[in-house]
Formats: sequence, C-alpha cells, structure tokens
Amino acid sequence: MIKNMLFPYDREEYLNRFVSAAVYTCLHRVGDYMKQARNDASGLYLKKAMAEHKQLVKLVGEIRIEARKPQPEGSNERKPNVVFSSHGKKK
Repeated sequence: MIKNMLFPYDREEYLNRFVSAAVYTCLHRVGDYMKQARNDASGLYLKKAMAEHKQLVKLVGEIRIEARKPQPEGSNERKPNVVFSSHGKKK
C-alpha cells in the first residue's frame, strides 16, 4: 500500500507521462527556433531546430499507445491492457 502511495502509476505509465512532457517541451523549442531562424541569416537557429526535430522524432517513437476494450456495464473485472508499440505491432 505504501508503494502505491509513493508510486501511484506503474513504470510504463510514468515513462509515458515523462516522454509526453518531453515531447511537448521539444515541440515548443522547435517552434521557437523556427521563429528565430526567420530573422537570422546565419542559419544557426535552423540547425538548432533540426537537432531538436531529430530529438522530437526519437521521443515520439518511444511513446506507447494503450487501447482498452470497453467493459460490460456492472462488471468489476478488469482485463489486461492491449499495448501497441510505436511500430504498430501488438505486444
């Protein structure tokens, strides 16, 4: 019970939340660098935006999408999650 109080989410859910936040941050950085690249003739910000974009693609590939089948009404029984990897294969 104490473990559930300290870690309310399982490891995969925690990692998904962490990666999702990192994707959001990275996406904003790409947008900021692209705005700055419009005013910069040297291409420095464009290179930074490309580097952040590569990081963004890597982070998006790490997110796992979970799909649950709907439960019948009044059922207290929980079925295991069906987890799809980023490549579309079931695990």
